[in-house]
Amino acid sequence: VYAVRIADFDQQLAKLLNELTPDERDRAARYHRPADARRFAVARALLRRLLARHTSSPAETLRIVNGEHQKPVLADMPDLHFSVAHTVHYVLIATGPAALGIDVEFIDPAFAYADVLNATFSAAGQRSVKAAPDPCRAFYEGWTRKESLLKATGRGLTDPLAAVPDIAGKHYVPGNLLGTTLDWEVHSFPVGNDHVGALALPARAAS
Repeated sequence: VYAVRIADFDQQLAKLLNELTPDERDRAARYHRPADARRFAVARALLRRLLARHTSSPAETLRIVNGEHQKPVLADMPDLHFSVAHTVHYVLIATGPAALGIDVEFIDPAFAYADVLNATFSAAGQRSVKAAPDPCRAFYEGWTRKESLLKATGRGLTDPLAAVPDIAGKHYVPGNLLGTTLDWEVHSFPVGNDHVGALALPARAAS
């Protein structure tokens, strides 16, 4: 897992853009907000650098395409898995030999998380958030667990979202919900002082 602050690459933005393919540069140019274009350029260029290191191939030759469930994959090396997540301030990239998913969120103290808690969290998850010393942080920890697991399985945000695990411990999840019968592990971790991240990967890969 790699975590970088986007602002640390402000002086390298032109160089990072040059490391992208023409299609990727066009995509960056289509963003209306400069901050969004910067975030995309940093995330994609650093992803290319990391994948180049893992494959011993020039970064510019790597073909990143959409695979099953529109998950990005390497066209010539689909067994090298990766996942990317970002906020306004951070980019996180995870790579590994098995399917995985990563998520990161800014802990926004002004977000009215209580308004969506009942619709998105399990009953146990709701109790856990309400009982936590910092309920707002606990909400974001649970949310990133859900997101990382959904990204790992390629399902995306789906209904019933409340059925996707959101608290620590073992859970039984019907295979049709996530489209997989594998056992999964999800690990939460802090990112800086005001962000939280989560990584989901098959249990056999985590052992």
